Amino acid sequence: MPDSILISNLAAYEKISLRARLNDTFLNFEAVFSDETRNFVSPCEPSVGDEVTIRLRTGKNNAHAARLFFSGDKPGLNMSKAAPDGLFDCYEAKFIMPAGKLSYYFAVSINGSCYFYNKRGLYRDLDESFDFTLIADFKTPAWAAGAVIYQIFTDRFFNGDPSNDVLANEYVYLGAPATRPACWNADVPVNDVCNFYGGDLAGVMQKMAYLKDLGVEAIYFNPLFVSPSSHKYDIQDYDYVDPHFGAVADDGGDVLSQTAFRNRYATK
Repeated sequence: MPDSILISNLAAYEKISLRARLNDTFLNFEAVFSDETRNFVSPCEPSVGDEVTIRLRTGKNNAHAARLFFSGDKPGLNMSKAAPDGLFDCYEAKFIMPAGKLSYYFAVSINGSCYFYNKRGLYRDLDESFDFTLIADFKTPAWAAGAVIYQIFTDRFFNGDPSNDVLANEYVYLGAPATRPACWNADVPVNDVCNFYGGDLAGVMQKMAYLKDLGVEAIYFNPLFVSPSSHKYDIQDYDYVDPHFGAVADDGGDVLSQTAFRNRYATK
């Protein structure tokens, strides 16, 4: 019988007793949390030699112990329980910030079972590639602290220069032809990564006044370098902005024909 059904059929004092036993047996996964913000790291941008306090939240009276571990060969630290806060307990540990980069994760134990916690979440096995990170002496630039940042997926933003648009069948990507949708507002199809709507840097420049009116203070671009996809995350050449976002300096050739539908025949 599920615990929730069992609990609902017990008298009030039995409910309290059962909940206490369950709380002492199973780790409340949803209550465990930490991140790299000032809520859990103080100071959150430490300098070499600073005393740093790292905190981990757990369910109130749930976890039996918590330990802070550093990636690599550095030993771990036992975490002490601070005063409870409502539904939660807070474990913390202090250390002196060394030079360079410091990565860390947590171990949470209950009834002899151990769980590891980092950016990946809470798991029995540990993947240190998801560990939290501190970098000594790193400081967020003053202009970026609290700035309103607008992310731009360039191909979908605004077409300011139709002369650099990707043409239908210009090349093949993921086994499908590059496509130029007839309507900007068409429904997004499957494999939309092969569709190119014509947004470019000229379009961003033409919309700067619009972005300013929105209160935007910084722009975060999706990748802009040479890539066959619309999102540009599979970059092929980091030395050049994709010509379909900038200017096609040396154009020529033709789109692919159905009889030669391979990129080795692409000349445009």
